[in-house]
Amino acid sequence: MEYRMRMSQQRGRVVNDGHTPPGLPDGMLSRIRVALASLNPAERKVADIVLAQPGQVVHQVIAEIAALADVSEGTVVRFCNSVGCRGYQALKLALAADLAQPTLVLQEDITPADASDPALVAQKVFASDMLALQDTLKLLDPPALTRAVKAIERGSELAFFGVGSSHAVLPSSAVAIGISHSGVSREPVECLALARARRATTIAVTARHPSPLTEHADIVLLTMSTETRYREEAMASRIAQLSLLDSLYVSVAIRRPDSSLDALRETSDALTAHRVR
Repeated sequence: MEYRMRMSQQRGRVVNDGHTPPGLPDGMLSRIRVALASLNPAERKVADIVLAQPGQVVHQVIAEIAALADVSEGTVVRFCNSVGCRGYQALKLALAADLAQPTLVLQEDITPADASDPALVAQKVFASDMLALQDTLKLLDPPALTRAVKAIERGSELAFFGVGSSHAVLPSSAVAIGISHSGVSREPVECLALARARRATTIAVTARHPSPLTEHADIVLLTMSTETRYREEAMASRIAQLSLLDSLYVSVAIRRPDSSLDALRETSDALTAHRVR
């Protein structure tokens, strides 16, 4: 299925025209990062150029970016379509709108040259983690988040799937949450599919949409992180996932204050036995 966005010339941003999955970002750089996993190798080359030097791309003609990426101009156009822009000019307008917004964190890759400077490595790692949180916050779809919280609150039980077999005994009143950064990990995809077949409410937490995982989800919650050369499927993606799950937890807890406080006291009592005195 191909998703497209209508470009607003007046406002210089991507606008949902009803054909785009809810929850995807308006910001073009964030949209490209979400799309990376689903791009073909040639389109990925274009994406790498755009993400590496967006400020230069807005001033380049299509022939220049095609030459830099070592692809055809047709590939550049197809890349634009894949990320929701109708043509290269629309892409440049969306990038310009992105660059006009204040940026709190700059993402830099970690290179072998950084080996002698642990402080610089730490700075880049922290920047990557902060960017993951900022981008995930931008991606949050408030209606989807509210639906997820209400589903968990109403559910008779809650199951999380990275790898597991609890799906086999889930009742229809349960809520199943499948977690996969790529959206293609076999275990959570299969577990969510079987949970849905048993009529449980299913929630996908992933960075890729559409994906095999989201095909089986009633509710999709997107996360975002930029993996680097030395951080494939790295901690940044897990931090984004944990922050999203923590948001769900707190939202449900404040809706059930009495039972939540009782559960927290029981947890605290259980942990006390494992503390050194």
